Amino acid sequence: MAFKALTSPATFIGPAADRATQLEECAVGDFWFEDDTGRTYRKSVAGAWIEVLSDGAGLLIPYDVGGLSFVGGRQVKSAIISAANAGDNTLVAAVPTKIIRVHQFTIINNHTAVQTIAFESAASGTAITGDMILGANGGLVEPFDPTGHFQTIVSELLNLELAGATAVGGWLKYTEV
Repeated sequence: MAFKALTSPATFIGPAADRATQLEECAVGDFWFEDDTGRTYRKSVAGAWIEVLSDGAGLLIPYDVGGLSFVGGRQVKSAIISAANAGDNTLVAAVPTKIIRVHQFTIINNHTAVQTIAFESAASGTAITGDMILGANGGLVEPFDPTGHFQTIVSELLNLELAGATAVGGWLKYTEV
């Protein structure tokens, strides 16, 4: 990968050990550089240039390392949405001192009746979305957003509130921040 810099050389900003708290997958021997547009790059021990952290406009970009996906240095995780109880349905358990940031989701109403859903921080907790109506056998698909669609409060679980006792299914992608 070539630098996207307007001038050269890129500024050396330290060995991987200096960035370990930002990118958990960095390896000993990797080096970090920044170009004049603010993009950050990692030069791996193997000599590969990998753009990481930002797109130069302050937005986090997703990237893959060793088959795992990352955004902003945090691993992107998956959860299954499978709920049928009216009221509270835990999607992702609480993580002490972390928020759960949802980057992408698909949810399908598996019934011929209309279903109203909302995402919450904690069971019967704070609404983090408004009510969303899913038509009979209909659904909602939200594309990947590196900044996140919504997030929980620190140390609270991600809850799906269902208005009726009809099945919904799907999946979501999230990070622990």
